[in-house]
Amino acid sequence: MPPRSLALLTTLLMMVALTTTAAATPRHVRVLHNPTPLRVIASEAAGVESDGVRFAVVGRWSKELQRYRDELFDSWTGRRSMLPDDCSTSGVMEQTTTLTAGRMLLDCSEGGTVLDLASGRRRVLSEPVVGAGLTSTGIDWISIGRRWAHGFGTCTDSDGANRFCDAYVDFLNGATRVFRYDTNAPAPGGYRDLDAPGLPWRSLCRRTGPIIDEYHRVHVPPYWVGGRGLRRCRDGTLVRDVHRWGIPSDFVDGTLALAAGVGGNGRAGVYDLARDRVLSWQLPQVGRRRRPDTTVAHTRCAVYFAATLRRTDDLYVASTRVFRADMPSPHDPRCEAR
Repeated sequence: MPPRSLALLTTLLMMVALTTTAAATPRHVRVLHNPTPLRVIASEAAGVESDGVRFAVVGRWSKELQRYRDELFDSWTGRRSMLPDDCSTSGVMEQTTTLTAGRMLLDCSEGGTVLDLASGRRRVLSEPVVGAGLTSTGIDWISIGRRWAHGFGTCTDSDGANRFCDAYVDFLNGATRVFRYDTNAPAPGGYRDLDAPGLPWRSLCRRTGPIIDEYHRVHVPPYWVGGRGLRRCRDGTLVRDVHRWGIPSDFVDGTLALAAGVGGNGRAGVYDLARDRVLSWQLPQVGRRRRPDTTVAHTRCAVYFAATLRRTDDLYVASTRVFRADMPSPHDPRCEAR
């Protein structure tokens, strides 16, 4: 081969190699440390949860009543208000999605209730729930989506036998669905979509991934939260490794919460998928040396941190402080009204 042709071929091969390397090398995520000030909004609380868009709810300790009361934070307007006195979250199962799209699942004097947080309107989840030859006799309400509330409990069939069952109520039009629950069946590879009319069955986006249902907001096609961060549904590819900035937890409205674990460095925050950035805050020290383990909730306008101050000998959380920080340069213009 002539020297000139050999030189040209060598140059082309180097260009291909450089292009391939650049494509295979992930971009470095942009990290903003302590981008906005932290401020305490509850010095003694049970925790915090949010709908990921507008509202957050803090279980605040009331010295007068000697019990926790739920306080609502509207991050679009900055208004704060207490949830109705006759309602609480105590009758709703923990570790479930009870606050979604501006509505909250509560245990009120009338029973299970879906509360519209903007208007204050209530939708009572009346029993019995009837469907598929089953009639509910006692339902514990678990979670809600944009349309459906889900509960689990006991039903009677047409022969009068008691069965475990899943009950669903569409709180927009009153439709009901009931399904028999088989305790011997293998773990399902999907879940009922509580956001969609008709309550369709959705398959998990990856067969070998964790079993995920409507209790956890960690499956948002085309992504799911697995291991070190966000992964693509089609092949499990890790889109963004974020575990060094926190423990990936809730993923809602394009933002992934990053919690701080026990014995960690006390940093927690969120990962913003659209802007490919991590917002990380250093939580204050607890006691002489310990950094708090912290759960994270967020809206489009703010990030909320529930930091554990004290645990009992059996590791039960005995005291929690809640902080808030504004979301820097938020996506939603309504945040300007804060």
